[in-house]
Amino acid sequence: MKSRYLRVVLSCLALVLACPLAADAQYRYDAGQPGAPGAGGYYPGGPGYYPPGYGGGFYPGAAGGYMYGQAAVLDAYANLGQSQEQARIMREQANQAKLETQKKTIDTMNYERANKYWYSDEMVDIQSKKIQAAMNNPPAVEITSGRSLNVLLPYLDKIMSTGKRGPTIPVDPQLVKQLNVSTGTDTGNAGMLKDVDVMLWPVAIEGPNQKKLDDMLKSATASAMKGPVQPTVLRNITKQTDVVEQEVRGKFLKDELDSGDYLDAKRFLERVRQATTALGQPQVAQVITGQLGPQGNTIDEVVYSMASKGLKFAAAQPGADPAYFAMHRAMVDYAMVADVPDTGFRVMNYGYGASKSK
Repeated sequence: MKSRYLRVVLSCLALVLACPLAADAQYRYDAGQPGAPGAGGYYPGGPGYYPPGYGGGFYPGAAGGYMYGQAAVLDAYANLGQSQEQARIMREQANQAKLETQKKTIDTMNYERANKYWYSDEMVDIQSKKIQAAMNNPPAVEITSGRSLNVLLPYLDKIMSTGKRGPTIPVDPQLVKQLNVSTGTDTGNAGMLKDVDVMLWPVAIEGPNQKKLDDMLKSATASAMKGPVQPTVLRNITKQTDVVEQEVRGKFLKDELDSGDYLDAKRFLERVRQATTALGQPQVAQVITGQLGPQGNTIDEVVYSMASKGLKFAAAQPGADPAYFAMHRAMVDYAMVADVPDTGFRVMNYGYGASKSK
């Protein structure tokens, strides 16, 4: 009886264990259920739900699902690591691109520095062309106005400061005394004031207003020899000069003067204005007496006396043109030899613009 009871228990236990598998198999292979073959992807046997190797087309049960989940986690972790590494590579490539851009930027700046035509380069070229123009037979007015001489003066001083010695070119001291100078950046010219007591006025200017202006210039010059001239005196001279100029202009409009006399009068009154400006300079007395001016018997001595005192050439007074031409020729001769390396060969000038080898 006991064995019979044992068989019944075992049979019931077998039925209990078999029922879930049978029910699952029946549900699995029922053509009407989603998990049935060809019915869709609800269970792992469906197309595309599980990758190959996970389920093999049949429901793996709880153990298979657990393993699939672990595989999915590992796959996701691997994808994350790969994405992070790719991001690091891309960031490093971006940093390298930035460095390459900086390098190209610096290379471009260096190229511009080496090849760009800067303002300082332009100034050097302009000064070089001015020197060439001043040395190669400039117009007479450029010489008598002092412009060419003022271009050559700092050029020769620079040559001398580098230790280059040119030939000993003598200059006549009497011609040197006829050269007018000014100080600083002023446009004044005290040359007229040297002969203020015997100054010859053009006929077109003569008259009561001209005599008044002449007396004012003589009085101001005498005051300048004792000390600074008062600004009020200078303003009065300027106003009287305007009166004389308007008077001359009125004569020209009335056909009382021809164009030649009118232009001579205009140029003379311009010299008066420059002399008035010179009267306002602190060292005008030394300029009038010749204490502050070009000195020396050779061209290098004259250049040094001018450059060391900060002087520049002013326009020539009537009758002093030959002194300016002689000084210009001497400065050009000195520059032509001093700025060329000594090869033992000498060129001696025998005339303005002409040369002969020796």
